[in-house]
Amino acid sequence: MTLCTICDSIDLGSASIGARPSLHPETTLGLYPELLTRAKEGCEACEFFCRTLQSSVSWKDRLDVLEDRIVVFSGLRLDVRKNQKQRRSWSCDDLLFDVCVPEEYQGEGHEEINREEVDERHIIPVDPLDEKALKQVKNWLSECESHENCSTPHTVKLPKKIIEIPSDPTVAPRVCLAEGKIGAYIVLSHCSGDIQTPSITNFPTPLDVGALPKTIADAITTTRRLGYRYLWAAPLCITQDSKSDWSSESSKFTLIYGQAALMISATEGVDSNSGILHERHILYSPALGLNKNRYLRLHLLRWKWDLERSALGKRGWAAIERMLAPRILHFARRQLIWECASGHKFEASAIIDKHYGAGQLRQTYRKEIIQPYIKKALQDHPIEVEAVGSEAEISRDGARLEAWLNCVDEFSARSLRDLEDKLIAMSSIANIIDDGTMGEYLAGVWSKNIAFGLAWGRVNSLLSPASTYRAPSWSWASVDGAISSIATAWPETMMQDHAKDPAWLEKYEPKLVSYHMVFGDPAYPYGSVREGSHIFVSGSCIGLMNLAESLNDESPFSLNIGMDSSPVFECTCCIQRPEEERKTASEKFSSEADHHLCMILMGDAWRTGPTYDQHKGICDLVILKAHGDEDGTYEKVGFVRVQKEYFGNSKTFDEVHEVWDGMAWERRVLKLI
Repeated sequence: MTLCTICDSIDLGSASIGARPSLHPETTLGLYPELLTRAKEGCEACEFFCRTLQSSVSWKDRLDVLEDRIVVFSGLRLDVRKNQKQRRSWSCDDLLFDVCVPEEYQGEGHEEINREEVDERHIIPVDPLDEKALKQVKNWLSECESHENCSTPHTVKLPKKIIEIPSDPTVAPRVCLAEGKIGAYIVLSHCSGDIQTPSITNFPTPLDVGALPKTIADAITTTRRLGYRYLWAAPLCITQDSKSDWSSESSKFTLIYGQAALMISATEGVDSNSGILHERHILYSPALGLNKNRYLRLHLLRWKWDLERSALGKRGWAAIERMLAPRILHFARRQLIWECASGHKFEASAIIDKHYGAGQLRQTYRKEIIQPYIKKALQDHPIEVEAVGSEAEISRDGARLEAWLNCVDEFSARSLRDLEDKLIAMSSIANIIDDGTMGEYLAGVWSKNIAFGLAWGRVNSLLSPASTYRAPSWSWASVDGAISSIATAWPETMMQDHAKDPAWLEKYEPKLVSYHMVFGDPAYPYGSVREGSHIFVSGSCIGLMNLAESLNDESPFSLNIGMDSSPVFECTCCIQRPEEERKTASEKFSSEADHHLCMILMGDAWRTGPTYDQHKGICDLVILKAHGDEDGTYEKVGFVRVQKEYFGNSKTFDEVHEVWDGMAWERRVLKLI
């Protein structure tokens, strides 16, 4: 092993094993061209750092910019700076490293190995179907069978058409009619693209595997190597040019994916010819540190980075398939990743990152939240679903609603080939989650908890209203772009607290008065809706400008306004936009400002008692804009959060609430379209 003087001096041992990145010392590696030179001269660490930069999302497409940049190893991350005076930047990205120890390490601190922060070096095979990799997958399968919320793989009635795969690879697989047979099968999730597959109308039909799209051929090989006999892949198991076959099989979408023993996910493929079985190469640094017994490895190998940024991870239908399937084997760019109701497991790391995103856990989709409801829906003998996972304090109804909101948020960030399918795609999840306790299904929201349904807004990027009617404005399906259900950030005990002390709700809570839905298919309320659908809601309202003026700098409140499809009120420091775009948006809003109302949805600022901080609390409101000349008719256009800011204000707790109650609230019944 060869190291240059600089890399030889890198100290990975002065901080304890598993210490926070900020505790690790900083080393200036030099200008990027200098790293390249030292790598060519044989420094293996410089080569590792260069290859990391060259493959990173931040730099791989603009390496020329690195020519005059300084590379610093700081806080277990490669930090690229314009000069020595530039302050350190930090991000949880593909330039962040973990410190690993050698395999079967027994040195200093060995008792910490396999705890939360420390991992041994895992050398994974290049071939994803190497015996070592297959053994790992079979171990995951075996472990999954014992998980309480994971359905046990068992024989079920096979889908109408299925690919039968002989154990002998010299015998051709064939597409067969199941004709009532039972068995355990694997299902394939992939991006098909525009690749054509043969239209099969005669059964059984032998398959020339060499002539098939590579992804399907690889899925057949994988199914055989895992010891399964049957595979379901839509391009071969649904007659592509038959509308009746599509209609018949798509209606069984939930059963096909939900009853599969395992789903193979072709995570990286952009179409059916991309394949699944690609070589994997995990970058490890040479041994570093003063004792040369520490290795650097990308931190992202123990969280979902590659899934979230993959071609398949951006597709809406794939998200639904992933929700329905009881367990998934992701063939990701760098490694195999396992997913089931117990969480994720990573081929390249035995340690899961439990810190990244931990502060927003309830706002993040997790299979453990939805899987119990899917399991219940598909079992012959349903189990009673109690509060799930860490939401033990949430009521059963609250847990069910939160599971739905998690799925909506996860789905909303994905794309669809046909945007008109938004409600149709989510219909299978809506059907599963609906046990009658949440009221009627109204184009993506539930009638019993209308405040929760209206409490959504954009994440970062502006939302794009549908070019043609797709859903009412109150529904997340009416816009394109990632949304966040604000209700999942409300205190976990919000519903119980209001039940114990309903005074605030009785005064301010919105109530659904009536609704009228025009369904695309009257027999299927979970599907598409037509123009003319509306709801009447009674709520406490105030003009948006009146609210802003009332909550001035001297009031004990702060105001955060977010418009769904307009940059007005955005923080100019956080979000960069052309000045002309902001000016145009501001002028448009100013001309319509008086047409905007706010309606209270939910809040916790009223809470008192020793367990609550009286200096804090929120109230969330939906922004509504008058529609046309029809009096009392509005559409949803944004969201407002009012934060109680008691610090620096001389008012008492009661006086603060007197300010709030004394504002120009008016109870109104509005028609939302």
